[in-house]
Parts: sequence; C-alpha cells; structure tokens
Amino acid sequence: MTDSGVYFSSDTGVDWLNIGMTNVYLNAFAVSGAYLYAGLEFFSPYDTNAAGVYLSTNNGEDWTAIGLLKDNIYSLCAAGGNLLAVTDSGIFITTNNGITWNAMNDDFSAQYVHSFVQSGANIFALSTGGAFLSNDNGTSWKSLGILWNSDVTSLASFGSYLFVVTEFGLFLSSDNGLNWYEACGNVIDTFNDYDAVCNIAIADTNLFIGTRGYGVWRRSISDVIQPVNLQHFSATPAQIQLGQNYPNPFDATTTFEYFLLQAAPVLLLIYNELGSEVASSFFGIQAAGMHTVTFQDYLPKGNYFYWLLAGSSRQMGKMTVFR
Repeated sequence: MTDSGVYFSSDTGVDWLNIGMTNVYLNAFAVSGAYLYAGLEFFSPYDTNAAGVYLSTNNGEDWTAIGLLKDNIYSLCAAGGNLLAVTDSGIFITTNNGITWNAMNDDFSAQYVHSFVQSGANIFALSTGGAFLSNDNGTSWKSLGILWNSDVTSLASFGSYLFVVTEFGLFLSSDNGLNWYEACGNVIDTFNDYDAVCNIAIADTNLFIGTRGYGVWRRSISDVIQPVNLQHFSATPAQIQLGQNYPNPFDATTTFEYFLLQAAPVLLLIYNELGSEVASSFFGIQAAGMHTVTFQDYLPKGNYFYWLLAGSSRQMGKMTVFR
C-alpha cells in the first residue's frame, strides 16, 4: 500500500506489481482469504470522489464499494468473517461484507485506532488511547493500557511473537504484550530517524519495514528474535538485559535483576496505565555485570509499566501492585 496504489509481490519483495487503487487517497488495507479490502480518504474537504471501504475478489483487478462512502477510513481489520473500519464517525463493524454496518458503542469505539494485528485467536489494536485486545473477531474489546509512555505506530505478529515500532525503536513480546524487549539489530538505528519507519509486516519468515524515503527493508525474523548478545550488536551494543521483577504482583517492595554489558548510568522509570510517570530511581553509574536493585513505593493498586535505562539502551516490563 503506497500513495501510488496497491502493490503485490510473490517473491518476498524482490519484484512488485501494481494491482490498482491509483489516483486515490488509500489509507488502509486488509486481507481475508481471497478478499482484499481498501479504505479510502478524501483528498480534501472539497473532494467530490467517494471515500469509504472497497472490496476486490480478483487480486485487485476490480474494486467494488461496500459502504461508509461519506467517511474517511483510517484503519481496517478483517477477522473471522467480520470487518472493522475506523472512520471519522467512529468504529463500525460488518458481518456480511458491507451489506450492513453497525456502530460500536463502547470505550473502544471512542479511540483513534491506527494499527490492527492478529496473533492466533487474538486481535490487537493500537490507538491514541492505548492498546486493546479482542478474542472474538473484533466484536468486543478490552483495554490493555498504554504499552508505555511513547507513540506506538505499527505492529505485526509471527507465531507467539508481537513486534511494535515506537519512538524508542523496534520491540518484541512473546507473552501477548505483557513484557517487551528491544529487538536485535534494530533497523531504526540504521536510519537514526524514528519518523522514517511507518509500517512493519510479516511474510514467510521475514520481517519487512516500510519507510518514508528509504524504501522497503527486509530481515530474517530469526535474526531479530535471537537472544541479545554482543555479536548481534557489533556496531552499537545493547547495554542491558532485564528480567521480570519479583515478586509480581507485589504490595510495596519488589526486586529487579539486570545484566549490564558495559558500565553505564542506570535509571528506573515507572508509569501508570494512563502513561504518566509516577516514580523514578537513579542508581548512578554501575559496572558491567549482574545487578539487583530493590524498588519500594506505596503505589495505588493497579498495573504499571517500568522502563530500565542504561546509557542509550532501554528495556521495559509490566508489573502489578495489589493491596
């Protein structure tokens, strides 16, 4: 999906063929079996061409409007026979390929969702209000809270792994978003420009990254998800490996263990589910090796996200406070 139409590759990105949707403002795309869905946006408030949702059943040769033609479409998600569309007027769902559309009326419907991804029976949605999860083909959603205090722009899945692009780089999770770790060989470091990366996708065993002005990049997923060690960071080594805090959940005191590959200043930041910083601890410059630190604070009951920063490296996890 580009600003010059939809392109298709059958050889893992070596060659690309334009399959339509040219001269329109294409804003969203989804695939379900042999069905291709495209979401359009008006070029301007004075545009007389229709926006809305379109369907192709012949690999993009022909496209048919299937609804919401007066709305800008920002995101699409196809799952289990359902299709969700994020529009100016809210979030709508159809179970019959656009014959009828129903507005969703819950906390999720008030969000601006910019990315969907399916992982097994789960669908994840990223929005300006945080992360949401559905396990019933998008019919209902529950909030997972904001992943962390940063803008998350895109996500993709591979088996049990989730990948997200943030202002801090490319991160992965193997437990449905409970904990996140910096991916090896972070491609964002290649550009030194977070805004350059606009989308990520999975095909076969490769991770593809679409950029603004730098083209499409590909890397083997096995390279990205290997355990962090020096050989994968020969240019700019990651400085920290962080484990889950324990105990978790906890009342007032919990412990963090981490390994520094080289000496670095270490800072712990705690955020609530609204993305607000609620606590911090600076441990000074610490030597390379294994470290154990204790965090004590009488935080209100709830879920929290913690960042441990060591120099230019950072890792994140989730913890729960009970009373």
